[in-house]
This record gives sequence, structure tokens and C-alpha cells, in this order.
Amino acid sequence: MTPPGHPKQQHYVPRFLLKEFGSGKKHRLYTYDKQTDRVFQTNPDKVAAENGFYDFTLEGSTFTAEPAMGSLETATAPVVKRILREESLASLTDEERRLLSLFVAVQYTRTRNFRDTLSDLSRRMAEWLRGAGADAEGLEMTEDDAAAMSVQMALDAHEFAPHIYDKAWLLLKNPTATPFYTSDNPVTFQNLDDFGPYGNIGLAVPGIEIYLPLGSRLCLSMLCRTREEQARDGIRKVEQLQRTLPQRGRELESHALRARQIVAAFDEGVPLLQDRDNVLNVNSLQVRYSARYVYSGTDDFSLVRTMLRDHPRLRTGPRLRVG
Repeated sequence: MTPPGHPKQQHYVPRFLLKEFGSGKKHRLYTYDKQTDRVFQTNPDKVAAENGFYDFTLEGSTFTAEPAMGSLETATAPVVKRILREESLASLTDEERRLLSLFVAVQYTRTRNFRDTLSDLSRRMAEWLRGAGADAEGLEMTEDDAAAMSVQMALDAHEFAPHIYDKAWLLLKNPTATPFYTSDNPVTFQNLDDFGPYGNIGLAVPGIEIYLPLGSRLCLSMLCRTREEQARDGIRKVEQLQRTLPQRGRELESHALRARQIVAAFDEGVPLLQDRDNVLNVNSLQVRYSARYVYSGTDDFSLVRTMLRDHPRLRTGPRLRVG
């Protein structure tokens, strides 16, 4: 049931996370609206939130998941702040890593985009069935239906959090003048392996890479173990080439150094420095996955404008295909 006095405005991206991307004492955020191309500055208290977002009606009774979300944020915030302060994953305990895995899993399912995706999928399935001459009565979700299902999936996120925990974790550090973006849908996915019509995005899909920026300078990445194996194999291959091609020693040593840095980041939790292209890649994922709003500590949204010009479909969040 809905407890008395619970917050009316409910965030689907925690304020403690949004503040890490703001500027000044009040953590002011520059916001890009993908639907209107408007840029404005605002307070983290006023974005990625809706009135009664976690409240829903089921069989005539009103329920809310707001207290559960608040409890998870309260437990997670000190862990994230310590990572930002230490710029390292080295001090994470196993329990804290499991907590962060749950936080990422819940964050993935708790957003407006996730809820809209459920509604859109039900609508598309109904249209597809009608086009095939089948009965689609009752298939399309109401707002309450989508809210109840998305909240239930967020509450059940502990079931797939182990897929995140089992990944190889890296802390990416951004030393460039361009800050990391965040958005109204900050958990993003990338996979460089192509599986054709079967798709390549999913928590347990080989090659998957998961990203959650923690602040304008640090991003948590959770990668398929094959990526870690590739880095270790890269060291072995470069060392072999150094023995067989000593005349290319200087060139090969630069490759060996980068491979060792990556492995050290996996093993020791030290941050892995990113160049400008890496930062732009992480930011491009925020643009792709955001439902509507992209947030930054500066008003430089040239990447967003370029991506929207070249790919207008990115003005809305990602959607699943039917048929």
C-alpha cells in the first residue's frame, strides 16, 4: 500500500548520481531536450523525475515502490561516492560489488524509457496480431499496467543482477576537456560482436559491454569476460612479436604498455585513462539510450546535435522490434 507522507516527486535517476555531473555549488545541470533541440540549465532535483512515478493501482488498491528505491539509493550512494573520491575499485568488498550490481540492474528497469518500451511493445504486438487477422483484445497496456509491470521488474532485478556481478569490471577515467554525459536512461549497452538477426544486446550475450557513468570524469564499465581474455591474450601476442621482431621494439612496446594498463585495471581496480574517442563513444551511448534528455556539466552538446542530424530516430529512446 502507499505509505502516508511518501515523496510526491519520484526520481527514476537518483539525485546523488545526477549531482556528480553538475557544475558549481548547486550542481547545476545543462540539459539537452532531444525532442525540441532546446538546451537549458536546471537543478538535479527537477530532472529525471515524475509525480507519483512509482505509484500504481492494482485491483483497486494503490501501491508504491518509492520506499524500496529510496532504501537502495541510500545504501549505494556512499559506495559510489567512495569510488569517485578514491578513483579506484580496489577497496570494493564482495558485498559492495553485489550491491552495485543490483543497483545497476534496478536502474536499467526503473526508467521512463523502460516503461515506455513495455507500452510500445504491447502496442506493436497488438497491431501485428490484428494485421495477421488474430484477436488482440486486452493486449495493449494501460499506463497503470506498464507502471505495475516495470515496478515489478525493478523489484525482481536481483534475479539478473548476477549477470552484472560476473562481468569484468573497469573504471574508466576521463582526463579530456569533454565531460562524460549522463541521461534519463543512464545504463547503456554496446557489443562489437555481430550475431546477425539474433541481435547482440543482452545481459548474458557474449561480448556485451555495460556502461554507467558515475560522474563527469569516471564511468563504471562491466564487460563480458571475453574482453578481459582478449586483453591478456594481447599481452602474450605482443611479447611474442617483440621476441621475433626486435626491430619493431618501440612500436610494439607502446601496444604492450596499453595492454598491461588494461589488465592492471581489471586486476587492481585502478582507473583506465580514456582518450577523446573513447569519451565520445561513451557519450554517444548516452545519446542513443536516452529517452529524451541528455545531461552535462557544460553546454557543449555538439555530439548530440550531430547524432540527431544523422540519425533522427534517436530523438526517442531505444525500442524493441516486433515481427
